[in-house]
Amino acid sequence: GENPAHRIIRKVIQNKKINDPEKLKSFAYNSYTKLTAPTEIELGDTSVFKGGQHSHLDKHYDFFMETYAARVFKNGKSKEKVLSTRVSGLKDPSFGLLSSEFQSFSFYTDIIDVAGKNYVTPISDGAIGKYFYLIEDTLFNNKDTVYVISYRPFKNRNFDGIKGLLYINTSSYAIQSVTASPADDIPKVGVKIEQLYEKTDSVHWFPVQLNTGLVITAPVFKDGKKVREDKLTFSGKSYLTNIRIDIPLSDAEFDEVAVSYAPDAAKKEESYWAEVRKDSLSSKEKETYHVVDSIGKKHNLDAKIKLFESLVNGRLPLGYVDARLDRLINFNDYEGFRLGLGAVTNNRFSERFSIGGY
Repeated sequence: GENPAHRIIRKVIQNKKINDPEKLKSFAYNSYTKLTAPTEIELGDTSVFKGGQHSHLDKHYDFFMETYAARVFKNGKSKEKVLSTRVSGLKDPSFGLLSSEFQSFSFYTDIIDVAGKNYVTPISDGAIGKYFYLIEDTLFNNKDTVYVISYRPFKNRNFDGIKGLLYINTSSYAIQSVTASPADDIPKVGVKIEQLYEKTDSVHWFPVQLNTGLVITAPVFKDGKKVREDKLTFSGKSYLTNIRIDIPLSDAEFDEVAVSYAPDAAKKEESYWAEVRKDSLSSKEKETYHVVDSIGKKHNLDAKIKLFESLVNGRLPLGYVDARLDRLINFNDYEGFRLGLGAVTNNRFSERFSIGGY
């Protein structure tokens, strides 16, 4: 008289404390993350489309980005450092793409983040009664059994839910892999995530790969009328390596800065990237760097982005010091307009303190 999947889901919920990686005392890992965009363009009405503007996608993407980072975790405290980053079209990007940009690091939390929105998970406390579960298949792997269970929210529910597949391994009833997408399909945006777990030390299950797919539907208008809808597909993949569990970590490694950026992160040679990449670059990814880098050089994108950052931050980097743009000109009722100068040391001088004046 009871859904047989409920027995399995209950065991998964009961064992969350021993399977959730963020319940461990400590861990460390390196992550290699890449984003390609768009990976595909689907034309809604090819009879209206003229000129073949997107024929280049057979040879290269419009955008490609790689980031290699290191993360340490201890008793709920986390710190991540971007060790290297590379962006098509830019020589010196001052940002990196982390594995947690598109989805939560672990599926074991009651609430997960998918593309910036929070959803109740099917293994959250009290999930039975909110979700419908169905055993789709039973797989056998040596001594362990893997249950493939589909899930979706019940109709007329009053929470943001997801749908997908859970692969549950009977070894501690842990998640071996999971897929998820919003149960309410947003008309213009579609998201799907995937997480893969492995026993990295023969005892603990740990995420080893996080995949995210994003589809954006873009309407195209002509003479004020909608003539078609194009679908753009984006793909993000993160590979976690060098995983170490329950290792000694000093409290001094953790401070108020959750994410830091290595000064030479954008200056790594190709030989360095060849070592840290999980897989070698495809011909399309290599061609993206070649083509888009030449476009960036032609239009001097680095200088334009640095100027934009300076205007936003009010600082213009000049070696080890930043010129303070907010001190160049001021106005008040007593003095009227006043010219000035100001400078302050930046992170290249010291990451712990700064000295400045105006």
